[in-house]
Amino acid sequence: MSLLSCNGESAISIRIMEKLVVIFCFLVALCGRLETQTVITGKVIDTQGRTVDAYLTVSLKGKNSILGYAGTDGKRYYKLEFKA
Repeated sequence: MSLLSCNGESAISIRIMEKLVVIFCFLVALCGRLETQTVITGKVIDTQGRTVDAYLTVSLKGKNSILGYAGTDGKRYYKLEFKA
């Protein structure tokens, strides 16, 4: 049976394939959206407002794994990047 013929079965097959392609594209887009890059930037200061050299970590509450870490630069700024 040729897909180019104009009978009812081939038209149904084409519609089903179109729907499957749309669903596939949606799932691919969703997967890319689930794993996003998060960036946190800032400056570390103590209680008197002085800059402090420090290391920072990000972890999930109740989990024993680190998602990301960063240290301060020469001016005590940090840029922490991780996937959430």
